[in-house]
Amino acid sequence: MTSATRPTPCCGAYGTPGLAYNVSVMGSLAYVADGYSSGLQIIDVSDPANPTWRGAYDTPGPAYDVSVVGGLAYVADGYDSGLQIIDVSDPANPIWRSAYDTPGQAHSVSVVGNLAYVADGSRGLQIIDVTDPANPTWHSAYDTPGQAYDVSVVGDLAYVADEQGGLQIIDVSDPANPAWRGAYATSGQAFGVSVVGSLAYVAGGHISGLQIIDVSKPAHPVFRGAYDAPGPAYDVSVVGGLAYVAAGRSGLRIIDVSNPANPTLRGAYDTPGFARAVSVVGNLAYVADWDSGLQIIDVSNPANPTWRGAYDTWGATGVSVVGGLAYVTDWGDGLQIIDVSNPINPIWRGAYDTPDEAWGVSVVGGLAYVADHISGLQIIDIRDPANPTLRGAYDTPEYANEVSVVGNVAYVADGSSLQIIDVTDPANPTLRGGYVTPGFAFGVSVVGRLIYVADQEDGLLILRLHCPGVHKDGFHAAGLP
Repeated sequence: MTSATRPTPCCGAYGTPGLAYNVSVMGSLAYVADGYSSGLQIIDVSDPANPTWRGAYDTPGPAYDVSVVGGLAYVADGYDSGLQIIDVSDPANPIWRSAYDTPGQAHSVSVVGNLAYVADGSRGLQIIDVTDPANPTWHSAYDTPGQAYDVSVVGDLAYVADEQGGLQIIDVSDPANPAWRGAYATSGQAFGVSVVGSLAYVAGGHISGLQIIDVSKPAHPVFRGAYDAPGPAYDVSVVGGLAYVAAGRSGLRIIDVSNPANPTLRGAYDTPGFARAVSVVGNLAYVADWDSGLQIIDVSNPANPTWRGAYDTWGATGVSVVGGLAYVTDWGDGLQIIDVSNPINPIWRGAYDTPDEAWGVSVVGGLAYVADHISGLQIIDIRDPANPTLRGAYDTPEYANEVSVVGNVAYVADGSSLQIIDVTDPANPTLRGGYVTPGFAFGVSVVGRLIYVADQEDGLLILRLHCPGVHKDGFHAAGLP
């Protein structure tokens, strides 16, 4: 993740075909790591009001991150695909140059000089020599204690967001012999890191929100600040120096973290319903607001967010915005697809009335995977938004509350258990495994080989995936709202 300043008011957009995980801008071109099946997308942004497609390269895995240096795009491309190196000197015709199959799951990449630093999941930090882009070679590695999910290299130090391993600081002044310099045990899981000056901003996962760490003395990092929104924080999206929090009856809260020792409320918008989820795209915040449906809030002036538009669905529980479409899980009314290309006047595009209550959705490629309570997992083909159709279903044993899809596997939080479903053939999903949780599995997030289950009264359950089954790896009895 790179450091960012506060964005200027939105003047244009381009709906990439996949799931945009990260972006690198060089000159008048934006290079987008666009997730599963869409790879690298190259967008001409010379006219910000009218961005246009210039070219693409469909990488073999899920493109999670991209770094562009000297006519080459380095793509962190997940399991089995590792680091992909794409020649983008002709943006209209990107050409594969080479690849290096890292041993873990390539989540993030930072290129400095002739070295690519890859956050590689269970295999820690991998350092790849790209002096000859046609023949990248392994240079060295540092096996962090957790799951390396993000990396930021500043000077001679690599800062690694290491999930359960917190923030790890690695000395790479001698890249052939990386050495541990220091660490900070974040109170939750470290998923992302951005370093600005002497401060590291760490995205802390399910239970700890945003944490700000002073790294001016790398051997002794010190906690500087954090922000806990009023009431239960159901969801958070961080853009630049601002954190956007879906805070239930407290609506949307915007937190200024420019003074890390004292994060302060910058602005708020009291949505009419119950803010359950938020997605921020440009200067608009899309809030799933329960019985008030989808609320669209203009946050170009964070101190004074203003209402831009709304679409009154029956009971919005989740939202995912891809391209110009918002996919809203709408409880008793299934999946709703809303065209938000004109936020002042969102328009209903289509819907699929799932058989029970739609609680959560994960959109991968042209499929929406819906957690549909007593009707289990419903798989909906959304390639034609006006006419979504059922592709397949799997009747989980209890109550499908949330779903996370990684590769060809859907992980379903299903009441008294976690259900693991193989969706390689969406028309015929099959059971791969499961784990009986001690509480009530309500939420799920999967990163690398770790599965985080929000287990209601029994807090956060951490499971490690082992073939052929799932085993308990750790348990933290943290109460969840």
